[in-house]
Amino acid sequence: MTVDDRTVTAPAFHGVLLDFRGTLVVAPTERWLVETALARLGRAAGAAEVEKVLVALGGADSARVDFSQIDTNVIEHRAAYAEWFRDAGIDGELAGALYAAESDVSLNEFARDVEPLLLGLASAGVRVGVVSDIHVDLRPVFASHLRPTGARGRISSIRGHFRSKLVSRNRTRRSSGPLSTGSACLHPMS
Repeated sequence: MTVDDRTVTAPAFHGVLLDFRGTLVVAPTERWLVETALARLGRAAGAAEVEKVLVALGGADSARVDFSQIDTNVIEHRAAYAEWFRDAGIDGELAGALYAAESDVSLNEFARDVEPLLLGLASAGVRVGVVSDIHVDLRPVFASHLRPTGARGRISSIRGHFRSKLVSRNRTRRSSGPLSTGSACLHPMS
């Protein structure tokens, strides 16, 4: 940009934080969860079987599951889903498979534009961090295989938080262990 015949460089940023579900990866739908859980159990997963489960889930109170702060406590998260499945009349085996599918972040597909975004940011020298309030530890998944093929090694850190107040007030702690209720962590990714 030119100001008074001088070239002025706009301030550059050195890093970005991206949310996991809904930004980097596509958030699972209830239909996908049901199809995945039924298939994992080896049960029929046709349209009629899936619809039957969806109707049952739709008829049960999911207020606790839908609460925006549900991911802030892993124990509360599990209890809320268990209550929803129980209230919907879902059998225990299917309830376990539904929760396992919901919690298995390795099943979440990256959004179509993530790989070019990460590559573009990396080529510009911008560090990338992942921020999430998801109820599971994302680090092992990123370390093993979840990154888009051309973007491996492009994520500088993963920050998971279970209490947004802690993160927003920047009261984080460094840890090499798993995330736990009430903690926030920043983990460099190499």
